[in-house]
Amino acid sequence: MSVESQMARDSSSLLRIGSFSRSVGVSPETLRAWEERYGLPAPGRSSGGFRLYSERDTRVVAEMKRHLSAGLPASEAARRASEVTAATTLEPAGSAPSELERLSGELARACLGFDAVAAHRSLDGLLARFSLDAVLRESVIPFVLELDARYAQGDISKAQEHFSAKLIEGRLLAMASGWELGHGPLALIARGPAERHVVGITALGLALHARGWRIVSLGNAVSTAVLAEAAAALTPHLVVMSIGTARLTRGERDTLRALAGEVPLYLGGAAATSRLIAAVGARPLPRDVVSAASHCAAAGGRQPALTAAAAR
Repeated sequence: MSVESQMARDSSSLLRIGSFSRSVGVSPETLRAWEERYGLPAPGRSSGGFRLYSERDTRVVAEMKRHLSAGLPASEAARRASEVTAATTLEPAGSAPSELERLSGELARACLGFDAVAAHRSLDGLLARFSLDAVLRESVIPFVLELDARYAQGDISKAQEHFSAKLIEGRLLAMASGWELGHGPLALIARGPAERHVVGITALGLALHARGWRIVSLGNAVSTAVLAEAAAALTPHLVVMSIGTARLTRGERDTLRALAGEVPLYLGGAAATSRLIAAVGARPLPRDVVSAASHCAAAGGRQPALTAAAAR
């Protein structure tokens, strides 16, 4: 079957919310509430703005119902359903895993060959055929991590590493446009002091935004004092800081400890050791950005009345 025929067949199987609700045995009101609170299910939209549910959404709802029937709270049921279905492809439903691998390989070759047009074409193909979770988890993040490793080993040049990372970073930031808008809970995210790339933290923000959250990002090389000041001004439901290599001073740890006393604070990255997390009273994040987003979305957070102490 050609790709065009497959896409036509799959688009004809998409359901509007009324029909989907009847097929899965969940009311439209509950489906909308799950989507707003947990980002699940994640239907597409028609040209007229109507929700269109796929077979993947059917599996997500089935997982949710199974966990709810077992007595789990909705937030935990959503977290588990998200982890089980994170790598499931979007339309067309018949895309084979090898297609993801093929496009990921094309992306890597284009980036390392300084071919921006081909790289964006590969990213377009990935995002058209697979879920955002799958593209981040199986393609984008592994490639960025591979860049660092290959440069350290001398397999690629600094120019190749820089060009590739900046192209990916730019594409993710373009996708993030407007992610602070809407009515969902608010997450404040940042990359810690002396940290250069924002690919990982931006990917986490995109995955969290897909789960119904609004995102404000402070970017890279953010001091703990700036993070605390922004949190005091924005009163987010949670704060995430990624720390890759920097060792925090005692004053920086004190600032994070004060912030963690006011709002749920999550620390991730290679330098976010269990010892550091315990010392400042923060919460750990899974290394995988999709699992981290699911964890944050399921845990939720509280919108605090931040005091001036947190910004000191």
